[in-house]
Amino acid sequence: MLKKSLFFFSIFFFTLTFISFAQKQKAVKTIIIDPGHGGADQGADGLISTEAQLSLAMSKKLGDLIQKELPDVKVLFTRTTDIIPGNSRNKNEGLRWRANFANDNKADLFIAIHLNASGAHYERRQVGTTTKRIAVFTGKGKRKKVSSYREVEIPVYQRFKLNNTAHGSGTYILARDWY
Repeated sequence: MLKKSLFFFSIFFFTLTFISFAQKQKAVKTIIIDPGHGGADQGADGLISTEAQLSLAMSKKLGDLIQKELPDVKVLFTRTTDIIPGNSRNKNEGLRWRANFANDNKADLFIAIHLNASGAHYERRQVGTTTKRIAVFTGKGKRKKVSSYREVEIPVYQRFKLNNTAHGSGTYILARDWY
């Protein structure tokens, strides 16, 4: 009986100790979604849209999905229209406004959505010509024979890569400690 009581007491003490040292995981209550760019700062240009337009559309879809799947989580956006966040005068003010917005709302998670251009594209330019000799035939079937030769100039092209000159986004500023 004493062994049984000692065993249960040990299990109880171990469980109590384990629970007291285990950290409780903090629940996510507020998520801020930041569609990149906006307003005068449109970001990378695509064939039919800009980075600002695409990131805004993607952000709205993500926000809808989060609200649908996690109804108890508050979802906030740094912008919902095509403006610089906070209706700021320039993008640097907009970046600072984003950081302050996240801090003021005590965001548990900050999701910044940015896109980049699809890298370099290739161009070509004519760098010269080459001459090719082709045969001119007459007749049909078995009676087909070479009647003459003709020289044709064929352009020679060089393909070269145009690098994407866009540099990284300045939103890395949001990860820094401002205070």
